Amino acid sequence: EQALVDRVAHRAAVARERHIPVEGWDFNRMRASYNPARIAGYALAWRQGSARLRQYAASLRNHHRRGASAADIAAEKSTLVEETYRILGFEPYTVKPRTSLAMGRTHAEDRETLRVKLDSVINGDALSAELEYRVHLPDDEIRWVHTKAEMEYHDTGPLRMTGVLQDISERRAYEARLAEIASHDSLTGLYNRAKFMECLVAEVALARRRQGHLAVLYLDLDGFKPI
Repeated sequence: EQALVDRVAHRAAVARERHIPVEGWDFNRMRASYNPARIAGYALAWRQGSARLRQYAASLRNHHRRGASAADIAAEKSTLVEETYRILGFEPYTVKPRTSLAMGRTHAEDRETLRVKLDSVINGDALSAELEYRVHLPDDEIRWVHTKAEMEYHDTGPLRMTGVLQDISERRAYEARLAEIASHDSLTGLYNRAKFMECLVAEVALARRRQGHLAVLYLDLDGFKPI
């Protein structure tokens, strides 16, 4: 069992040298406690978790603008893959990886929603959480990202939280463009007939609820159709 612990520690050191995402454990405390069953459990959990994160990283290389992260709950350490830094607007590995990096770049209007989602996973209220939210970069660029986080458990409780982060800005822009095309006139940029009727129905219902009045103004521009 002692050799197993030493081997795990050695592999963790080699992985860090090769920039393979791992989470640091207190190996000295593990050696001191020297509980064979717990040590074996830690070793198995470490191998499974690290293998899963490497699979994340490998699959992410085949997808555009995706990143991965892991946060060791007990050791309070985080790991980010290279693309995660870029999505958040950082040069890779120039700042210390920590959960607050993503939270600090989250749009002010979305920050509390993200915090609640992550807390639900950390506290065990949910096995996983997904959210689409905005990232506000220092140059005022706004990026839309999709994140999914899930917790890994050991017999002692929560072990680490792993997550995937994807830049979905292009998809969001495309969806917004489709929505605009579906509801606006291509020539004038004004609401089309379908959107006008939708708004009219809503306004009539609101006027009825408030027992108020509603007026519709009609403008006819002579010679506009030939244009």
